[in-house]
Amino acid sequence: MGFITIVATDVVLVRFNATVQSTGPSEIQLNWVVSQEKDVDFYSVRRKMSHQTDFQELADIQLNEGVDNLDGRIYQYTDKNVFKTTSTAEPVIYALYAIEGGSSKFVAQVDVNYTTTTVRRTWGSIKAMFQ
Repeated sequence: MGFITIVATDVVLVRFNATVQSTGPSEIQLNWVVSQEKDVDFYSVRRKMSHQTDFQELADIQLNEGVDNLDGRIYQYTDKNVFKTTSTAEPVIYALYAIEGGSSKFVAQVDVNYTTTTVRRTWGSIKAMFQ
């Protein structure tokens, strides 16, 4: 888990975190909880490495993909291709955007330290050949 930056929009964010998964050595899971999402059509998850300037769009998460609980509405996304992005240890930065009426509004950002290994890169390359 890393640093988080939150900006006010029509979304009231309770929590946004990123965790390197032990079950998938090249996966990072993002979780966020919102207590309010006024006028939001869907969320956009984006990623960049610390040396990059622009975010790459990874996925659009629809509101019906969230699950209600006591804290609010829980969403998650698993980045299964982070190993293809980096070959060194550097922070991975994820940004969450709310898409409202066609416009994109920044909600939050979280950084996570990710270290890839030769085994991960090699296994990832082998898996990619068969996809």
